[in-house]
Amino acid sequence: MPSLLEWLIENKKAPLLAAAVGLLLAVPALWAGLVADDFVHRAILLGDGLYGVPVEPTMDLFSFIKDGAIRDQAARIGLIAWWTDPQTRIALWRPLAALTHVAGSTGLGQLPGLRRSCLR
Repeated sequence: MPSLLEWLIENKKAPLLAAAVGLLLAVPALWAGLVADDFVHRAILLGDGLYGVPVEPTMDLFSFIKDGAIRDQAARIGLIAWWTDPQTRIALWRPLAALTHVAGSTGLGQLPGLRRSCLR
């Protein structure tokens, strides 16, 4: 009888099985609600800005510390340490992901699970 590893290597349906198991394991996340940076994204998309500092959603959705004003506010509210280097920048340029989040927030704003499944 072949071992599990041999069966996975030889079986042509193994990738399909792996994909099905992965999807099945991800299903509970659809009902998890907002988690971690989802709260930051929601605040930006609702116009509250990043830690209270106004930002442009399509360009700054994945910019967590972009400039001095945002860094100072993040330190003031305790998201980063007060001694954080003034030159610190935490920003990712993800225009397509930002646009899909903006589009999703307009039509699917109150359904984070559905938005997550469509846009991530």
